[in-house]
Amino acid sequence: LYIGDGETHDDALIGTCRIKREDQWVEVTMYSYDELISTFAKEFNDSEDPEEDAMEWIDYNVMGAYMGIHTPYIVYN
Repeated sequence: LYIGDGETHDDALIGTCRIKREDQWVEVTMYSYDELISTFAKEFNDSEDPEEDAMEWIDYNVMGAYMGIHTPYIVYN
């Protein structure tokens, strides 16, 4: 998962899955929600609550985004 400045969040990568979107089967990457919070929290380390800020950012910019049929699948642990 590449976000903005080219930083990767591969530590949160679980693998891939095959799902049906827009009437076709596609293989997409799967990410752990909890691990995404951990990796994004590093980017918010100057804030008062890095994990909360990371969670809000992920919920709006990743979970709330549809990037086409290959949008990553987020797994809640």
